[in-house]
Amino acid sequence: MATRDQFKDWVKEFVELDTEIKASNKALNGLKKQKVQLASSILDWMQSNNIARVNTAGGILQRELSTRSESISAVYVQTKLLEYMAEEEASEITKKLWSERNLNESERLSLKKGGGGGATAS
Repeated sequence: MATRDQFKDWVKEFVELDTEIKASNKALNGLKKQKVQLASSILDWMQSNNIARVNTAGGILQRELSTRSESISAVYVQTKLLEYMAEEEASEITKKLWSERNLNESERLSLKKGGGGGATAS
């Protein structure tokens, strides 16, 4: 069993890591935004110059087309069901589908800024 001092050290390290991760994520998000903007400019230029591939020292830049289906929402399901049945029945089926979906739960530790204070047992 860990001692109270070990517990305090764990909490202190957790808070430090959480702060460091948040700062790193903020920097990473900035880099990702910059990359998206550059990719858009590069794609526009490649399209206007009819270029499909560019060899670079870091690899091959290649224009690719990807297709993804939109996510399914309750509104989408009900709209599609209305093509085959009455509104009341479509609404009933949509409610049933959404209310009976499996929920996956997992416990995690999160740090909320503010509210110092002691430990609370449940």
